[in-house]
Amino acid sequence: MGANSNNYFQRTYYTLPEHNQVNIRFTQFAMDNCDNPDRLDIRIDGTLYDGFITDTPTALAAYATAVCGAAGKDYPPFTATFTVPHSSTTSITIQMIMNLNNNVLDESIAFRDLVIDFVTVAT
Repeated sequence: MGANSNNYFQRTYYTLPEHNQVNIRFTQFAMDNCDNPDRLDIRIDGTLYDGFITDTPTALAAYATAVCGAAGKDYPPFTATFTVPHSSTTSITIQMIMNLNNNVLDESIAFRDLVIDFVTVAT
């Protein structure tokens, strides 16, 4: 997703089914020297939600080798899940914002397998 803070992926989806909740999941990769406060934030229709912080020493210690880039160890990929109330059937805009404190040669965040489920839950 690019280097340093505030680089983002954004997509707007139109003509949505009836729903009152959105469930989002994706596989996240934190590469090289990702540490606190590095994170991937999510914005839904302009509302910023706290994201996924990539500072988990236990997970990093379990992943023994550098797979990508410099000598820093890479975190194992993990599935992130995110649920928000949402009911507009017109559109939804999802923005995933990379917030890093170093350049792309030192640390990166990537994602794939983005799935968005529009669901109706009983109230």
